[in-house]
Amino acid sequence: MKLESRSAVAFRGVVLPADAALAATRLGLEPSELRARHLDGAFCAALTHDSYLYEHQADAPHLTPGVLRALLILGSRWMTRELAVSAYRRRHFEKVGPLSDVVAYARPRIASWASTLDWLPQAGLYGRSLEVTQLSGRIVERILLQLIGLLCLMGEDEKVRRFVAPFLDRIHREAAGTPLLDSTSTLQQVLHQTTLSVEWSQDATGPDHARQFAARLTDSRGRTAYGNALSKKGARAAAADEYLKRYFPDALAPLPVQAPRRPLGVPPEATAAHRRTVARIVADFELDSSSTPLVSQAFMHSSWTYENQRGVRACGQRDNQILAFVGSHVLDYEFAMSLAQRAVVNPPENSDMHNLRNDSYAEAFNEMRLGPALLLSVGQVGKIETEMAANAFQAAMGAVFLSRQAPSTLLEQWPDLWRNATPYIAPAVPTRDDPATRLQELSSAADLLCDYEYSITGPDHLKQYAATLIVSSAALRRRLRIKGGGTTNKTKAKQAAATKVISAANRLAEQQPALIGRTDRSRVSPVVISFLAQHFAEVAGLAPAKARLWSNRQIFGAHHASRPDELALWASAVDQLLDETGESLNADHLAQYFRSAMASDETTQGSLRSELRWTLEWLSELAAPADIDDHEVARLVQLASAYRAIGADQADGSLRELMLTDWPVLYRNRIDVVGDVPDLILSTSELALIDSIAKALPKDHDALTARVMNGVLTFGPVRVPPDQARLLLRVWGEVSPRIQLSVDGEEVRCALPDNHFTDAGPLLTAVRSALKPSAQPLGAAVANLLHDLKNELSAARQAARTTGGGRTAELRRQADASEHLDQSKALALRIRAATSLLRAPGDESVCLAEFLRSYVASALLRLDPRFTLIAPRSSHDVSVGLDESALRAVVDNLVKNALEAMPDGGTISLEWMQVDEYAVLEVADDGPGLPRGVADALAGGHRVTSTKPGGNGLGLVGVRALLHRIGGSLEVGPSRQGARWQVTIPVVTDATAGEPDAPDLT
Repeated sequence: MKLESRSAVAFRGVVLPADAALAATRLGLEPSELRARHLDGAFCAALTHDSYLYEHQADAPHLTPGVLRALLILGSRWMTRELAVSAYRRRHFEKVGPLSDVVAYARPRIASWASTLDWLPQAGLYGRSLEVTQLSGRIVERILLQLIGLLCLMGEDEKVRRFVAPFLDRIHREAAGTPLLDSTSTLQQVLHQTTLSVEWSQDATGPDHARQFAARLTDSRGRTAYGNALSKKGARAAAADEYLKRYFPDALAPLPVQAPRRPLGVPPEATAAHRRTVARIVADFELDSSSTPLVSQAFMHSSWTYENQRGVRACGQRDNQILAFVGSHVLDYEFAMSLAQRAVVNPPENSDMHNLRNDSYAEAFNEMRLGPALLLSVGQVGKIETEMAANAFQAAMGAVFLSRQAPSTLLEQWPDLWRNATPYIAPAVPTRDDPATRLQELSSAADLLCDYEYSITGPDHLKQYAATLIVSSAALRRRLRIKGGGTTNKTKAKQAAATKVISAANRLAEQQPALIGRTDRSRVSPVVISFLAQHFAEVAGLAPAKARLWSNRQIFGAHHASRPDELALWASAVDQLLDETGESLNADHLAQYFRSAMASDETTQGSLRSELRWTLEWLSELAAPADIDDHEVARLVQLASAYRAIGADQADGSLRELMLTDWPVLYRNRIDVVGDVPDLILSTSELALIDSIAKALPKDHDALTARVMNGVLTFGPVRVPPDQARLLLRVWGEVSPRIQLSVDGEEVRCALPDNHFTDAGPLLTAVRSALKPSAQPLGAAVANLLHDLKNELSAARQAARTTGGGRTAELRRQADASEHLDQSKALALRIRAATSLLRAPGDESVCLAEFLRSYVASALLRLDPRFTLIAPRSSHDVSVGLDESALRAVVDNLVKNALEAMPDGGTISLEWMQVDEYAVLEVADDGPGLPRGVADALAGGHRVTSTKPGGNGLGLVGVRALLHRIGGSLEVGPSRQGARWQVTIPVVTDATAGEPDAPDLT
């Protein structure tokens, strides 16, 4: 069913200013065709990032984030289907693994490709917190996939095929010439194919903070290889790489590409029932008779092909695993299409799509009576398990799709005789994953290991199955055994046991789990809740970067981080629950976890930076000193005060002392403090925030009244114009998450934190520590630059407005004004560079090895011949939790520092390795080493004093601040000569890749 404007409620009333004509033209559509179909509004919607929608909801009254998410998922599923099908058609694959590797290889490169489409930033709509000229690949990829999803809804996927064809050609060429496995996995394949075996020995040297690991590999023929790295895993990988290069170099070479081979016939050993069912499918779907061998292959289980190898080989057949892989992506797309079609008609606020379960496909298999077609080994005949049925159904749909030459969608040409299977492929009401699948997702995200044991009781005709779930926590070094209730089959027993853990995890996600738990202890075990809470706390303390993933999965309070009051209530409730069970919680280092959760919340990030960007853009367009706007200068004053508050690092102080002692001296009769003021201890940043607001408010009366009542500091009466009220909330709202600002009539209100907890538990203590603003040295440095910028603009304005004194004096004033304006623009460039490292990290990622290879290749073209830049040697790749522009800023800063430290030339080396859930990037040089005090300043969180002429020390502090927000770090590494920086960045796991801003394309 093609998209029609009259039924697409989501796109009604859209007046978004996207360049739909430009995007349509680049995608092969005529703009006049869009207007004729009344779908130009839909195109504008697809070009909209949700950050822009959040700021301009009135321009698209029916468009929701859920609709954009549905388009994104549909576009992602189309790309995955196209990758799988095109790879299948282009080359022969012996097994499903290499085909899956090709699809996985393409996944992170879609963002890189989208970044090369220069029309996307120009045509799209992005929120003010996003810099259009510096959009990350993930952001642009999102818009591209939304457009692809819309075109699929419009029935225009042939145009999409033509558009993406060059990208697919490049991917398949690269995949054909690239070894897709890392050295350790390749070594395992070599050992599996030979009679060799290997033994490992490992050793570690150095202090705890700088351990060096060495690995030795010895095979059964006495041949050895060695590897060194900062982790055991890295050392083993290095040794495996060295071994393969010496003794099996061909194993590291890409596999030769073979032309695709298609089955020639049906093996003679196939049953008559198999042949009849295959013939029925060919007839029902009106396929050519030449499709019969491919449809037959869809029902060949690997156990059957093993027992009947001669007949299988003679007919060019194989088992159904590859067809099942293709078919799974075909059916994923059909499901996504049904969701998107519903979303544009009935716009959901959110769209959280889960893939259909094997149960659904097995039900479709049974509904269409496909059992007789499935060829199984002698010992398995009559024992069709759920996974077997699901794989066969997916393989059959893959065969049908390929036989029909890859139509737009299967369901549009769905046979009437198969309509009973439709609800299982595109259910009217999407179902959530079953408890066991959800537990698998939870385990993957939270580093749990789950296993099942089964027991069977009762006579054969009344068997009862029970499952015991064993949940293991490596972080706690503990196991928990959870027994489910008795049921009539093994699958239900597994689900019953998994439900107990999922229910406990859901309870922990509630705002007040302890209060709910007391009224419902029969369903949720306090022991399970306690075990999970302790495990989550231990993992979160060790890996704060988990906060971004856990926020999306609603794990361990991260999803409450956008509301400090809710987060505090949740932490207090969990503390209370654990206290009742008599368990203790290790809350060490949890404050950083909660800070990471708050930093990952997009709704609370970027307003201050956006206000600054507007001012810097105004300045960049300023042509003459006479055009300097007093309002913009006043904005600079507020921005400087806000950044100075963020960077304040003095000791905490008293609100009472500020209001009753300092204000009478500073403001004399301008502020009248009424009533009692509590002796509330606030951070320096919070005191600076309150003081600056009092100073900035317009004074329409003789005195401004300030009073504290019920935990709220109120200023009034004061008339705040709407634009100034917006500026007040946006500029000051990010200084402290503990102080909530609002404007109500003639009053400005500051909701103050309550720090009089006397019985705070460990979790609440960690939350309170995270909510308390900590000094950001980069903020103070930016404040100083803003202050200088304000002075230069004021001097330029004063010189431009002064008159009298004759022509020579006038020319001198014009020259002075122009010089001050030039200085202002130079300062603006420095501020822009510094604040680029202050932005929110988001959910983007980049392939580290690929980025570094590209970075070195580009840098060598412009590098002075006196310098040598050495690229990493690692042969595998990982995705890290930074977008490309942020990672480039990090590497640029460190490489630039190295270059400036070696004026006579030298060598800079880049190397990286994976250590558990982190990638450690080393930037080393052979220069004179770091100046004294730099390492100590960074370790203490202080601003670095630059020793370079004209330097301001912003680079290293900015890099450290950026990495700190994503759960990474910047540290000085051990070095005998020169400087060595170690950059730790969280690795983006497969679980992370499925989140909203990183669609899962595998």
